[in-house]
Order: sequence, then structure tokens, then C-alpha cells
Amino acid sequence: MAVRTDPGLRSPTLPGVTGLLQKDLAVFVPRDRFLVGLIYLLGHPTVLPNQEAFFWLGMALAGALVAYVPTIEWHQETDRMLNSLPVRRETVVFSRYLASALACGMAGMAWVSTGIIIAPFLDPSPAAPGMWTTFEGILALFSLAALLVALFLPLYFRLGLGRGAMAFIASSFALYVAASIPSGLVIPGAAVAAWIGTMTRSIGPGWVLFLILGGLAALLAVSGRLSLYWFEKRDL
Repeated sequence: MAVRTDPGLRSPTLPGVTGLLQKDLAVFVPRDRFLVGLIYLLGHPTVLPNQEAFFWLGMALAGALVAYVPTIEWHQETDRMLNSLPVRRETVVFSRYLASALACGMAGMAWVSTGIIIAPFLDPSPAAPGMWTTFEGILALFSLAALLVALFLPLYFRLGLGRGAMAFIASSFALYVAASIPSGLVIPGAAVAAWIGTMTRSIGPGWVLFLILGGLAALLAVSGRLSLYWFEKRDL
């Protein structure tokens, strides 16, 4: 059965989204969940004393959780089967964004929890509070994760995982260089957290949270529209 693309039925359906999320959970088998968690935990002794490195360990966990199911489906060449599922492409796109948001949320909670639990053993007398315990550090993690998801998914839906991942890496590097040249940005995690801290002291945490979440919501909405447009144009 072909994917439904009836222009009169443009919104994703709850049963379709639920079914796709259940499919993703089934693909992410318990053994692989354990391996991803173990690799993440084994990285702590090396990187946790360096807050920027630990920040990117959390980002790496978010990236691994976001890309895991697409990677497995691409490797097994089952991603093309999306075209035969009895769901519309709107539902496929929405469920992938929802799954990515849940993945980033779980990665963020793991980053905060393990930082709080493990940091006292590795660094009993820190010079400053860990980024994982501060408003600006936590918001920086979720902001950058959302930004990268908004960049990755349109490329994934347009090009597939293989070429999409290469285009994502090139685009991410280009954005980093473009931001670094005028600002001297070297460590983006700490720089974003510092910027959020400055904004918080200026207008208060409530307004900062409102503005950043609103901006990210708008960015993800545009990204989702672009993903749907490209996915509908893509020949599966």
C-alpha cells in the first residue's frame, strides 16, 4: 500500500504516529540500548573534569539516540519500506521529529543525572558549578541539540541517511566556521551557556526561556515543513 498523500488530509494521525514510535522502539533493541548507555558511561572518567568535553558527550548521546533508528533502517535497507506503510508522509515526518525530541530529552536527563551523581567522585572540589547543574548550561544543551536536529532531519528526508549525514557534517562545520570567524567562538557549549547567562541577568530566566523556546519552536516548524516538502519530492 502506498503512502497516502491526499492534500485534503495534511495533518498527522495519532494512530500512525503511535505505531511509528512503537516501531522505532522495537528497532532499538534492549541490547543496543545497553551498549549505547555503557559507551556513554565509560566516557565519563575521561571527559567529565572538562566541562566542555562533558557537554559534548551529552550532545553525542543525543545524536546517537536521534540517529540510531534511521541508521539501522538504512543499514538494513528497510527505510524504503516507509513508502509501503499505510500512513501519510506527514505522519512519518512528524513522528521522526517527535522521536528526535524524545531522544534529546532522554539524553539531556541522562547528562544532568550522571553529572550530578558521578562528578563528586571525579572532581570533589570543582572550581565552578558544573554546566549540568545550571539553568544556562542545561538550556544550552537542549538549544544546540534542537538546532542540530533542525538541520539534520531535512537533509535526511531529502537525501537519505548516507548522503544526508555527509551533507549534515559539512553544513555543521560551515556554520561553526561562519560563527567562529566574527566572534572568535572556539568552545560553542560554554559560549552558548555564557550568552544565555548574560541574557538571563539582563531580562530574567522566564523571558529567556520563553524567547529561546519560542525561537526553537519556530525553527523546528520551518525545518519540519522543509522536511515534508523534500520527503514528498523524494523518490523512494
